[in-house]
Formats: sequence, structure tokens, C-alpha cells
Amino acid sequence: MTGQMAQNGQDYSAIINQKDNYFLNHILDGAFSYDVDQLENAFAKPCLILAGRQDTEVGYKDQFKLLDNYPRASFIVLDKAGHNLQIEQEDLFVNLASEWLERTITEA
Repeated sequence: MTGQMAQNGQDYSAIINQKDNYFLNHILDGAFSYDVDQLENAFAKPCLILAGRQDTEVGYKDQFKLLDNYPRASFIVLDKAGHNLQIEQEDLFVNLASEWLERTITEA
């Protein structure tokens, strides 16, 4: 456990290992407005692509192909992190996301 998890005395592994199939199959179905792999034009705003080196769900190498469509993207692979890197590498995740938010707000 790290950071906030340790402070709260919570073990998120039980929550992470639960599968909410109704949510995944019905609530999220069609919730995304575009296919990130098939953009008509490159997205020229600041982006943050984070991947966990030990991600067994989607892997990290395939994400590298996204860079052609996102020329302003920061692409970061975090070691010692899987698909839940916001929990497994909480401090790095927060710092990287905060930096990206600052860049995004500055350009708004």
C-alpha cells in the first residue's frame, strides 16, 4: 500500500479484482466519442499517455503507436506498475498528471 491507501488503511486489491461487468458492458458501452487510434487530424494539444510496464491488460508497447496522432504527447512508461498505475505508482501519477494539467490550463 502507498500514500493515501496506507493513510486510509485500505487495501484496494479486493476492489481492483472485482469485475463490474454490468458497468463495463452497459454503462460504458459507447461512452467514448471517438477512436483514439483513428483520428482524421492529429490532436495538437498537450496530451499525457501513461502506461505501466507490467500492464497485462493492454500492455505498454502498443500505446507507442498513438504518438503519430498526438504530436504534443508526453509518453511515459512507469516501471513497477500495471494497469492500475494510479494506485501502484501514486506519487509519480499525481506529479505527471498535475504537470499535464498545468500545461493544458496554460494553453486554454
